[in-house]
Amino acid sequence: MLTGYPNFHYFKNGNNYSGSHVGMRYFIEPVKEPDPSDETGKNKLTFLQVTLWPEPWSLEYTAPEKRISQRFPGSDEGVQQAADWIAAQYSAEEQKWSVIPNILDCEPDIPNPGQQESEG
Repeated sequence: MLTGYPNFHYFKNGNNYSGSHVGMRYFIEPVKEPDPSDETGKNKLTFLQVTLWPEPWSLEYTAPEKRISQRFPGSDEGVQQAADWIAAQYSAEEQKWSVIPNILDCEPDIPNPGQQESEG
């Protein structure tokens, strides 16, 4: 099923990872936040933020209500937890992910994402 994720070192270096599996798309990105135990504010904690959404559109063209996200520890164990969560989300709603419209037969949820941001 879903295999072949990079190890944590890949994410620690600031790289994102994306892919898809039978109608389900996913995006994994490293997120850094200040360490609450560090009073200087210099130390950062790294987490992995995973976002899932249905095909056929990219994340930017998919409505926020169709996306689901989860955060995992910034470690090799966190990568494994993220991979397990992605697989579980697919298995839990396999029908949802397998019934997707053809990109030629539908319009994106958000027609011009960049244009909407600049108009606001």
